[in-house]
Amino acid sequence: IDEAASAAESRRIQRRNVNFQKASCTLDASVKIYSTRVDDTWSSAFRVQENLSRTTAAQAEREAAERAKFGGARTSARLQIQRTLEKSPTNITVSELETEHARDPLFHVMAGALERGGAAGMLLANLGVTDGGRILLDEEDPEERRRRLQRERALLRKAAPEQRQPGAGSVSFAIDDDDDDDDEEDMEKDGGVDIP
Repeated sequence: IDEAASAAESRRIQRRNVNFQKASCTLDASVKIYSTRVDDTWSSAFRVQENLSRTTAAQAEREAAERAKFGGARTSARLQIQRTLEKSPTNITVSELETEHARDPLFHVMAGALERGGAAGMLLANLGVTDGGRILLDEEDPEERRRRLQRERALLRKAAPEQRQPGAGSVSFAIDDDDDDDDEEDMEKDGGVDIP
């Protein structure tokens, strides 16, 4: 619309003749566009004004009804503004002792084992794995487990020569259900290997 006048001017300069049909179409389009904009603005403004007057009138009627019902001026409920930020950081700071009690003892053992680095610090090197492929999650120290497994292997090597030869015999295994620490004595007494 803003460029309609410049378009008409450029065409007139180009041809030196005025095409009244194109000029009338351009003018007609401009009038229609402007009229819809003005009409829309006027109707929107009056709609807003009517809604505002209805709202204030309805609110005034409600307040008058409440005054008549309760016999006096109604007090409006105000929001109570309160501060929500804590002023003292010591009230929201967790002490180290509180966090220390919440940790799992197995976590401490595994974290200490994993901090060593290298192959000794790998997670699966520090977790026990059963023959079925299950991971043993107990509170036993990984170093202690490694020493126990070495003792068990040494006891297997010390077994009778007839048991170490293939086909000459079989190795017996005993399962120790009691949780005492005399595993080596139990293995020597039973003649078998203690399976954890």
